Amino acid sequence: MNRNLRESVEFIRHLINNGGPEEKEYDNLTRCFNNFYYAIKRGIIDYDDIPKYWTSFRKVFLTVNTMQGFVVLKPHGYAGDFEIIDRIYQKWCSPDKGLTKWDLYFHERAAVKAVRNRKKYFINTMSKLAKEKNGALSILNVGSGSGRDMKELFESLDESNISIDCVDIDKKAIQYALKLNKKNATKLNFIHKNILRFNPQKRYDVIWSAGVFDYLSDKVFLYLLKRFQKWIKKRGYIILGNFSLKNPTRPYMEFGHWFLIHRSAEMLVDLATKANLSYRQIAVESEPQGVNLFLKIKF
Repeated sequence: MNRNLRESVEFIRHLINNGGPEEKEYDNLTRCFNNFYYAIKRGIIDYDDIPKYWTSFRKVFLTVNTMQGFVVLKPHGYAGDFEIIDRIYQKWCSPDKGLTKWDLYFHERAAVKAVRNRKKYFINTMSKLAKEKNGALSILNVGSGSGRDMKELFESLDESNISIDCVDIDKKAIQYALKLNKKNATKLNFIHKNILRFNPQKRYDVIWSAGVFDYLSDKVFLYLLKRFQKWIKKRGYIILGNFSLKNPTRPYMEFGHWFLIHRSAEMLVDLATKANLSYRQIAVESEPQGVNLFLKIKF
């Protein structure tokens, strides 16, 4: 183990023994995770070596009672599941006072803030589009997850005729979202299916996907984007979220084996043009930090 890694391990153990990081220690803790990331990039260790460090930090990293531990253990079988995203939305913190400080650190990371900002972006964008269409809006929500963004959207509108078809591969996510959206169940149609095998019999005003395309190769990204074009109404929009290359939280995420395909605005535009879309149709927007981008295509 090189010096930087050894010092990083010692510092994290020190924080665990002291009940978690104080705000004044956040920068030093972030440098620790960056040291692991740089060690991987330089070939000193590889990602397969990281679990032994989780074991060393087991009190915090091998328990679902912390945000970090939930990311590491992946109790639903995959990274970025509906429950971790909903915990992020709610700023969930462990009821164990000896673990709470770790969750406070987690919620201050730029990527985590970007996820919460992504929910705000969804609500603001759909509200605006609904008003433009006098309250009527048909939406296809790809990878609908916990459904909290939809719940808050409906709560933010006095009156609307918004209908949302929600496609998700995770049956537990659908059950969770149904329970959360019980009040507006008549406006939602949940479809348990892999989006690659989904073939709707209608067209939509908006096709939205918050966090699916971060996990897709360029080939699959293009395949879906071309298919989506067949499902969109005239004057409709396709809006796809994707994390930016400027994600400062990437080392921390990848320490927990949460891997995304990061893309720049230029890369998103390039993919859109390869899907036979013209530059005049394409825009790239972002949440305030510029960490989460949104490829927005107008028809």
